Amino acid sequence: MTDSIGLGVVEGFYGRAWTQPNRLALLRLLSATGLATYLHAPKNEREDVRSLQLPVPPTQLSLLEELAAHASACGVRFIHGLSPFRLFDRASLPFLRREHREFRRLLAARVKELSNVGVRDFAILFDDTWPTIAPQLASEATGRDHGVLVQEAEGVLGRKDSIVVVPAVYFGRPSTLSDGARRYLHGLRSEGAWLTAWTGPGVFSSYISEAERGRLERSTGLPIWVWSNAIANDWLPLATGEPLGLTPQERLCFGPVHTVSPQLLAEGRGMLLNGAREFVPTLIALHTLSDLARTKDSHHPEKALRQAAEAVCGSNWQVVLKIAQSVGPHELCFPQLPGAGPLERVVDGLPVSGRLAALLDVLREFAGIAADLNRAAETDPRLLELQATALRLTELAHYLTQVLRGKESKLPRSNWRTALDPYLKPARRNELLAH
Repeated sequence: MTDSIGLGVVEGFYGRAWTQPNRLALLRLLSATGLATYLHAPKNEREDVRSLQLPVPPTQLSLLEELAAHASACGVRFIHGLSPFRLFDRASLPFLRREHREFRRLLAARVKELSNVGVRDFAILFDDTWPTIAPQLASEATGRDHGVLVQEAEGVLGRKDSIVVVPAVYFGRPSTLSDGARRYLHGLRSEGAWLTAWTGPGVFSSYISEAERGRLERSTGLPIWVWSNAIANDWLPLATGEPLGLTPQERLCFGPVHTVSPQLLAEGRGMLLNGAREFVPTLIALHTLSDLARTKDSHHPEKALRQAAEAVCGSNWQVVLKIAQSVGPHELCFPQLPGAGPLERVVDGLPVSGRLAALLDVLREFAGIAADLNRAAETDPRLLELQATALRLTELAHYLTQVLRGKESKLPRSNWRTALDPYLKPARRNELLAH
């Protein structure tokens, strides 16, 4: 069995998936940066027992064949994700085990169909099903059932290193796992020792060490690889009404990726970075991951972010870096501490008398971001996906400038968040000027 999944990326988020040209470009970037794995598992393309009963549409089959061939040419391991159950699917309830035999047959048929067009490696994903959402429904029997499904797929391929697993229980330390979660993982292990995904102590983890990963591996008997959500931004629209058809809140996330220890990257069983919905931020984050793996303890996150922006965006790197710095780090991995925002850094160490002028100067720079981004997008249309955030930063800069000058102003509504939003609160602005 392969000891490691390698370093690379997961397309494993909810919402709009990447385009085929972007995926092909991604494979080339992975090859160029020394990253070696692409797990293709868009949440909105998950199958269930109903879709598994039908052949893969010819267009989709052709796209997967192209991805598999291009990955092979680039020296990248292409893993296609299959999810027997959807989120909240009744079939994932443990008391419906009688239906699992049919799932095994259908899953095996799908693996056979895809292997015929060159897909050699698969991930079987059980994440975000009932045992995930309701831990009391996790049990040893459910773990065994999931293991049997994986065995069926593995049997079709006839290779022990062709399958990785994303379990229904995928986060937590050994000391914090519920009894049901521990029994579930024990049940899964009783059927096989597949490389098994883990997102760290939480779904969004501020740091994952090799020591923690090793403890979980010894506790469960499963070889553990890390699925990192360090830049995943699908959670915010999901939490703010997108599934209900409402206009959701959104926020870009570029990294840099420094939520895992260099030792884990060097000695663990691999890490895949779950991408952002937006493609350019994902490419930038992957560059920073490659830098972390290469430079280890001498890694400098901000330097790596700048170099990544230059590598991905060429002559347009400065405006993209400004946007990256202006949205800040991942909100759930790194909640912003009081006094640690971008405007606090501007006034840090300045006398009170000089703070207003310094703030107005930097806000003048922010005010030009939308125009700068529009010019950059004329030569690189990929950057259009950053346009809404650039516009929001410009609007916020104009609004804050007027307010700091003591004038009334009206701020247009926007569903895009940035690191400047906290300064809409008068108390936060007063702190900038008074300390």
